[in-house]
Amino acid sequence: MNRIRIAMLLFSTVLLATGCGREDSKSVGQDGNFSGKLTTSPNPPSAKSPAQFTLALNDRSGQPVPNATVELHLEMKEMDHGRNVVEMKQGEKPGVYTGTGKFAMDQTWEVYARIQSSHERATLKFQIQVQP
Repeated sequence: MNRIRIAMLLFSTVLLATGCGREDSKSVGQDGNFSGKLTTSPNPPSAKSPAQFTLALNDRSGQPVPNATVELHLEMKEMDHGRNVVEMKQGEKPGVYTGTGKFAMDQTWEVYARIQSSHERATLKFQIQVQP
């Protein structure tokens, strides 16, 4: 399990160092048997404008997790903006969930993906930088 975390951390670091994250804002999260990559479009997302969220959700063995219930909870660290939830829907590709939401203002936001599969629950944590 620690090897997976280290590999994911190294992968994220390489992406940031090489500038590969310029097309979409990306973040990787892991909790228990789930790991996920959250992508936003546009990148970076703009405050008060619609943003498309895509979450690729995998199990511990790297296989897609289909037919889960997924919600994104958008929270700002410095301020309470009330409940801001994006309901995600699975598209044609198993384990890939999409939804649209808005950030109330610019700053760093924490995004919690709350997942309920047929076997367990998990919460993945991501950080997204929002521009004005």
